[in-house]
Amino acid sequence: MSFFDFPQWRTPRGTSGRRRRRVAETLTVLTSEIERLELRELLGGLPVINANSVILPAEGNPGPFTQVQIIVMLSATSATDVTMNFATQDGTANSNGSVNNGFQSDYVSRTGVLTIPAGQSSGTIQFQVVGDNLVEPGESFQIVLSNPSGAMFDGATSKTVSIVISDDENPNDPAVSVSNPTIVEGNSGTKNVQVIVSVFPTPTSQNPITYFFFTPDDTATDPGDYQSQDGSGTIAAGQIADTLNIPIVGDRSSEPTESFLVVIEAVSNANVSIPVGRVTIQDNDGGGGGNNTRITISSQDTATTEGDSGTTAMTFPLTLSETSSVPMTINVTYKDRSATTSEDYSDAVRQKVIPAGALADTLVVPVLGDMTHEPSESFSVKLSAPAGSDVVFNSKKFFGTINDNDPVPNIVVQAAVMVNENADAAQFIVSLSNPTSDRLSFNVEFVPGTANSPDDFKSKRQKIKFVPGQFLDTIAIPIVNDNTVEPTETFNYTITNVMNGTILGTGSGGVITIVDDD
Repeated sequence: MSFFDFPQWRTPRGTSGRRRRRVAETLTVLTSEIERLELRELLGGLPVINANSVILPAEGNPGPFTQVQIIVMLSATSATDVTMNFATQDGTANSNGSVNNGFQSDYVSRTGVLTIPAGQSSGTIQFQVVGDNLVEPGESFQIVLSNPSGAMFDGATSKTVSIVISDDENPNDPAVSVSNPTIVEGNSGTKNVQVIVSVFPTPTSQNPITYFFFTPDDTATDPGDYQSQDGSGTIAAGQIADTLNIPIVGDRSSEPTESFLVVIEAVSNANVSIPVGRVTIQDNDGGGGGNNTRITISSQDTATTEGDSGTTAMTFPLTLSETSSVPMTINVTYKDRSATTSEDYSDAVRQKVIPAGALADTLVVPVLGDMTHEPSESFSVKLSAPAGSDVVFNSKKFFGTINDNDPVPNIVVQAAVMVNENADAAQFIVSLSNPTSDRLSFNVEFVPGTANSPDDFKSKRQKIKFVPGQFLDTIAIPIVNDNTVEPTETFNYTITNVMNGTILGTGSGGVITIVDDD
């Protein structure tokens, strides 16, 4: 029942319009509050989930990821575990790369389930931001929380939290740009177009600027319109530019103006202002109309989540501009990026045969499953045609992203150890629930009980580090052997300051029992 069900809340006659509005607004607020409380009562008094947006003051430079986390809070603790799904969502920042930022990702996408153990009022979700040296405006992406169990969102079925990534490049520092040249094609053979990679303002450093580059197709395709290039370049100390020469293929076919891209990456000793240039190829065959039939094959980037074992199919769609009367064979080559062949994916498929009459087909790449927690990884795929083929490619190079499905490892501690006093040391085992590619570390601290330090044991905080792939370690603490007759004694050990791992429940330590030998 709401307040509108009670007649005494009606506004008396003669009340001014302002007062009537004030009474109506009060009734609306009270009604909304009662309905919200009634909803919470119907839901069994569940705690309310809340999380605040995060501003990352600096994205970092190329290299290690920058870690960022959001804290998910409960309005009250729960007697049972609280769970909810979470997933990243692109905003102005993206996880797959784009033309504007040279096909570099801004952050690592992630999905999973957050568990807030019973009796706790908050939990954290960690994300990885990809550093770069690109001069760009601040960007953001979102975390969507949904499907809560044991708690609720206040008046909604989900909650969205923003992570704002602040750019940390100085716009006044030297930055590299790629030019956008135009060239008229010839009738045969090749001629070079010059792409200028320049830096402004002039660097004062005596270190050369180095970079890598590659040339993805746009409307122009390799090898029919130009010859794709990739490699490295250098702007020598004291210079302001470097020149890339890319061959343009001449023909006698009438065709529209076409273009391809020139992308630079891994720039050292300078920032990046414009990482992508566009080469425009103008046709010189006015209405002549060549009679060569060319079949264009296009594809697109694909992402797949790995399994725990065996293989999972990553499927790249292939689209043909028209059918062929005979089967077509295309060559397939792969290039590792963060993913590694034979460890993360298989490069066994080296040729693909497209049946005669087909307008569409697929290229299937096996993704190898494992139990290791690791960031998303990627590789590139390049299609090429045998010499003399009429096949051209609308997207010569495309990328496959492998998303991880393995959780951050839990640290499992041996709960109890018994040792004779005449032993040199007490040893206990610490293991991980699953391997990780991160460098996991934690401290081990020893707390006196009936046994004391230094009379019974030598207490010293230990910092333990697990290298990537390691999942087991043995920790030792020296025991003092004396000639005193004494009862059995105990002391405790506990795990603290965990990095890149978790400890669930009460499993953060154990007890060491010393049995007297006198």
